[in-house]
Amino acid sequence: MRALAIHAIVKTGFDHLVSGRAIQLFKVCLLLGFVWFGAGGGQAYGQASDAELPDHAQASVQRIEPLVHQGHLSMDIDIEMSLSHSMAEALKRGVALTFTIEVEIDQPRWWWFDKVLVDARLTRRVSFNTLTRQWRVSIGDLGLVVATYNEALDLVRRVRGWEVAPIDRFESDADYKGRVRIMLDATQLSRPMQLDANKRSDWTLISPWREFEFSVGRERDNS
Repeated sequence: MRALAIHAIVKTGFDHLVSGRAIQLFKVCLLLGFVWFGAGGGQAYGQASDAELPDHAQASVQRIEPLVHQGHLSMDIDIEMSLSHSMAEALKRGVALTFTIEVEIDQPRWWWFDKVLVDARLTRRVSFNTLTRQWRVSIGDLGLVVATYNEALDLVRRVRGWEVAPIDRFESDADYKGRVRIMLDATQLSRPMQLDANKRSDWTLISPWREFEFSVGRERDNS
């Protein structure tokens, strides 16, 4: 409707002032302007285009690297994750989404069930300010402002130096098993959105557990 209204104004306001060739040129420029706005204008703030967004969210843990640093067991984690079209649209409307990364570490015991040594969670909250057109990622008390959608998600996908437990909780050179996963924390949504999300598969995001094994040698402490 907007394009038709603009076309009507152009025709009635300029036909008596310029030649037919000029009118055609103006129309082509106007059309190119609409094409740019539709294809590029929506990307001005780093939004993913509709064609790039899947119907369902996907996530998987790609890399886990346990490190000993300054008296703690730290984790570097790389995650592959894409949001569904519905999630991305909600973000663009100003709805904040909270993601939780979980790590569990057990000590195997042949005579009984494995002993749980670590059950840690890291939350990252992504939001978009519709007035300032800025993305914000909250990590605990720290808030980081970035320019684009992809930069915001990258701060969720890449975890560096996450201290999950003091190193004295582990025995030197003992073998340990762990697992990591990421999920959308729907409990942080408003109550009406929680009820809606629970009924829709395009609002489900939870990765499979990714398992890893490691041992801690005191001489390998990088502190």
